[in-house]
Amino acid sequence: IQAAKQYPEITAVVLDLPEVVVVAREFATEHEVAERVSAEACDFTADPFPGGADVIMMNSNLPMYSAEVIRSVVQKAFDALQPGGEMHICGEMVNEDWSGPLIPAMCAVHGVLFHSTALPHTPSDCVAYFEDAGFIDVRVREFIPDILQYITGRKPS
Repeated sequence: IQAAKQYPEITAVVLDLPEVVVVAREFATEHEVAERVSAEACDFTADPFPGGADVIMMNSNLPMYSAEVIRSVVQKAFDALQPGGEMHICGEMVNEDWSGPLIPAMCAVHGVLFHSTALPHTPSDCVAYFEDAGFIDVRVREFIPDILQYITGRKPS
């Protein structure tokens, strides 16, 4: 929504759970971008992505899923992107030695306590997910210190 407000030439599709779609549509209307920002119910771990995207973003749900699921989502994103398109993931990652930071480590503990199949992801894990899918120019950088990392990759032209 913020991107659509700032860049009037773009359109966007929010793919999320049905309950979130309702709220996303309300926000798009409230911010007067509903004609360019749509929202559709989607289980991004199972449903296909619409093709022809220039940018695909996944935010703050990285530690909720196993490596296999994240790898699959990254591959689906690669397949849905136009040549030259980008994928961006902002998520909680643990250090390479799993020693922290605290919040991503706590996400991992939560997963163990509730018998989740998810394990923490390290920056090198995420780079591998992107590169294995075919992305180039893959980079990881800190987004919010000790909480969120930001990884990007580009589909070759």
